[in-house]
Amino acid sequence: MGRRLAVSSRTVDDHLRAACLRLGVRTRVQAVAWLVRTTADAGGPLFPTAGSRSQGDGSKARP
Repeated sequence: MGRRLAVSSRTVDDHLRAACLRLGVRTRVQAVAWLVRTTADAGGPLFPTAGSRSQGDGSKARP
């Protein structure tokens, strides 16, 4: 992931660690489970297609 984003692996690890702390999870697997559960609870697609991007408030993105 770091190579693709042109950052060090340490930077990636630091950001992932911070994200896990904010979500209240210990592992990346738990973070993914949190994402799947939260997205399913919201009724939205886990990975929206380009035509169905959301603004975060349930409305669709304006072209």
